Amino acid sequence: SLEFKAGFDALQGAAFSAVGQYDRALQRFLPALELVNNHPDLWSPRKADILLAMARMYVNARDPVRALETLREVRASKTSLPPRLDAAASFFEGRALITQDRPAAGLVALERALGLAQTHQLLSVQANVLGNMANAYLKLGRYAEAETAARAALIPAKDSEDRISLQMATANLGFALFGQRRYQEGLRLVDEVSAAMR
Repeated sequence: SLEFKAGFDALQGAAFSAVGQYDRALQRFLPALELVNNHPDLWSPRKADILLAMARMYVNARDPVRALETLREVRASKTSLPPRLDAAASFFEGRALITQDRPAAGLVALERALGLAQTHQLLSVQANVLGNMANAYLKLGRYAEAETAARAALIPAKDSEDRISLQMATANLGFALFGQRRYQEGLRLVDEVSAAMR
C-alpha cells in the first residue's frame, strides 16, 4: 500500500539519519515526502512527521539553514501539531539557531519547547531542552544560568532514564562550574562523564 511505502521510506530515512548517513537519509525522506504530498488522504505517515525527521537530520548535520527552512514548512501547515511534535519543532529550531551562533534567539525557541514539555509531562524532551539551554548559556558566558539549567536537566534525565541527556547535563554542569572558577567540582563531574563514555 502507499501508506506502507511512505512509512517504510520515512523509517529508513530516520535510521540512516540516526547513524549519520545524511545523504542516504535524504534519498529515503524525499520519496516519502513526495508520496504524502501527492496523496494527502494517507493516514500515515503525516507530512509533519517526515518534515520534523528531516529537520532533526539537518540540525544533526549542522545545516541550520535547511533545518529552519524545513521547520518553516512545518509551521506553515494548517493543521495544529500534537504537543510532542510542537515541542520537537521548537527544540530543533532552538538547536538550529544556536548552531548559527544565535544563542539568544535559540533560547527563546528552547523556552517555548520547555513550556510545552513541562505542560504535557514529556520528560525526555524536558531533559534534552534543558541540556541545550545550558549549552546556550555556556556559549553566552552566563555560567550561573548554565548551572541552573544543567541542574534542572538532571532530574528529568534521571526520571526518563535518558543516559545521553544525563551525561550532557552532567558535563554542562561541570563546564558551568568551571566558568564560575569552581574548578574542583567541575573537574569531578567532567571526569565522571569521561569515565562513563569509555
